[in-house]
Amino acid sequence: MPTALEDTEAVRVEQLARGFRQSTEGVMGNDTLLGLIELITNSDDKYGNQRGAILVRFPKRESDETWQVQVSDKAGGIEFGVLKDTLLSQGGRTSGHEKGEVKRGNRGRGAKDLCHFGAVRWDIFKDGKYFWLQLDRSGEGRKSKRPERADLPASEIGFPLGKSGVVATITCEGNRIRRPQRDRIKQRLEQSVQLRDIMSSSIRSVKLEYGGEETINLRYLEPKGAVWHPHVDVEVKGYAGLARVDVGEVATPFQDDPKDPCRQSGLLIKSGRAIHEATLYRYENSPYAGYFFGSVRWDSIDDLSREFDDREEAHLPADSANNTQIIRPDRKGLNDQHPAAKALKLAVEEILRPHIERKANELGSGGRESRETRARLAGLARVVARFQAAKAEELELDAGPTSSRGVDLTPDVPILEVVPPRKRLEIGTAQTFSVRLRGDALVGQPGECQVLLSVASEPEGCIELASTSVALTPDQRLKSRYTGTFRAFAPSLEGSSVIEVTVPGGLASTLVDIDVVEPDIPIPPPAPLTFQFERTQYRVAAGKRKSLLLLAPKAAIDRHGRFVVVTSSDMQGVLVRQRDLELGPSLDGDWYQALVEVEARQHGAKATLSAVCGTGPLRAETTVEVRRDETGPLPPTIRIASVPGYVRGTFETDDAGAVTITVNATHQGVKRYFGAPPDFPGQESIPARLLMAEIVADLTVLDTLRRLLKQQALTVEQTYRRRFQLLSELLPLCHASQLSEDDLGSPSAGVRRRPGKVVKLPARRRA
Repeated sequence: MPTALEDTEAVRVEQLARGFRQSTEGVMGNDTLLGLIELITNSDDKYGNQRGAILVRFPKRESDETWQVQVSDKAGGIEFGVLKDTLLSQGGRTSGHEKGEVKRGNRGRGAKDLCHFGAVRWDIFKDGKYFWLQLDRSGEGRKSKRPERADLPASEIGFPLGKSGVVATITCEGNRIRRPQRDRIKQRLEQSVQLRDIMSSSIRSVKLEYGGEETINLRYLEPKGAVWHPHVDVEVKGYAGLARVDVGEVATPFQDDPKDPCRQSGLLIKSGRAIHEATLYRYENSPYAGYFFGSVRWDSIDDLSREFDDREEAHLPADSANNTQIIRPDRKGLNDQHPAAKALKLAVEEILRPHIERKANELGSGGRESRETRARLAGLARVVARFQAAKAEELELDAGPTSSRGVDLTPDVPILEVVPPRKRLEIGTAQTFSVRLRGDALVGQPGECQVLLSVASEPEGCIELASTSVALTPDQRLKSRYTGTFRAFAPSLEGSSVIEVTVPGGLASTLVDIDVVEPDIPIPPPAPLTFQFERTQYRVAAGKRKSLLLLAPKAAIDRHGRFVVVTSSDMQGVLVRQRDLELGPSLDGDWYQALVEVEARQHGAKATLSAVCGTGPLRAETTVEVRRDETGPLPPTIRIASVPGYVRGTFETDDAGAVTITVNATHQGVKRYFGAPPDFPGQESIPARLLMAEIVADLTVLDTLRRLLKQQALTVEQTYRRRFQLLSELLPLCHASQLSEDDLGSPSAGVRRRPGKVVKLPARRRA
């Protein structure tokens, strides 16, 4: 019932001290480098295009409980009158970015996040005046009432009199935040992705003073011998402004972690003065990724960020092409769910693709696998596919290879999702699907909300839903998300279905794809009411055979006899292997049956099979369609090759979901067993076969854990235990695919050769 405005009062959600601490921890973690990046980039923004120096100082430690780090500049300081807006307001638009200035600050969080490490104090000198501000971990503290003369404070702090600037000091709690070692923090500052332009700028001088030692210069040096390819200006589809892509190449590959904030490989994604991240997008897991670095400059990122905030402030509906903030609030790159970020990714990948392919051809990594090895690897691939399918269902893992959806509610988490988003379902079985909805997409915090379900199937009825709606409630594990489940049942028909899950009001919708296939173990058919095929429609993989069950009640046999003639309307596409059949008693019940064997000869063919019982009018019909093989999970491609770097193998997934697992047969730990590339003459030896099984199992478990950790927060110990639990299931199966019991009993399996002697191993006892 509507309420008069005068009978209401305005409200606002208040952020308490605990909420402030949680917010800063989510951004900074426990890495002091991230805090130093914030302070250094602030100083650099203040200098602008003017020449200037920045000092990073770690004073001598005076107690075991705390330690300090300072960043100071002479970049002009801060006006006392804007102190509240710049340092005491969270989320404000005060950096100048909102006015179109070339600044990094765009989220209004700024130096407030530094409070996570401990107490933060800003000593500010401006035009001969001095004032200060100090905040604790909860964002509470004190500040100067008014500016004072700078003479005495400048002398005490050691700031040059007559200069304007800021000295920011963080007093870190030693039991929470570890003090970095000098050489380590020097290296990380020099190689930091977000500081790369500052550390290589001719007008910026960054120095490090550690524990009273002599001050040293910090400088990023480009890799020696790097070759730069001609830059390319590329269109980002659907958006204004060209992106400039510069790709460099090194002779010796970098061996760094793609998630390392100080990685040297990867393209720096830039706009304005900011470097958002370093990435090679889909090629991150390529064995040739380490050879490439460079940058992508697309200044439209700043425009999109500013335009989104402008529309929000004006209370205008979001633009579908710019429907969320493109820059992540935790400063860890772009929001990869933003439409423009996706378009940029596709554009840059097209530039990178020929470089990756060229490098692969240059290094000639492909190995020549023997026929026996290819057969064993195909068997190993089937083992991996079954294991992954089983674990995806058991652990409710997202099927998408590039999913980044985790426990925390990060910007890349979609409004609505279903796990699993696609499923192969056998006839006669059911599947439970999990629905997840972002809580911040709802108005208020309801105790429950509903989503609607609808299904479209071909043929109709191959999937049935237990209900047409799902009640979602707050999830205790997934932060700020509502979850619920629904079940889908595949009664008796092969086919494919799409289930649409919709939030009422048009807030969001998503689709679930289901393929219904025959079970690997046939289930007994129901008793027939008349002469009939078991199903009205079948699908057969091209080039494969299938046995169709023909049924008849005993009364029909007593009247028309046992003999049946089966014909196909398209013998060229679907061949009936045996035209004349005799029905026999069924072991499953009081009826008669026979198997009709058909062969699918032509992809895309569709035929009607007709069966006539006896000489009378008793007739049964079914439809057979020839299509690609979908009778099981898609196995990966497994190969042996020469892979540069330290890895024993790689696990790569393309955009279509196809997986390629590469065993690095030239790794220092295994090359003696495989022999020289590209023939790898030792590939059929027992040690090489077991190593292939072990490496593939290890990479498969790693991929499973990677997807699991995006959905569940596990400790290091839990992850370690889970890894070996998974390996204990998978590794014996992988070994068995490469080594039979007969192989284990062969003479060559019981002899271990060493230089100068032969040692006989105990024989394996066979059952």
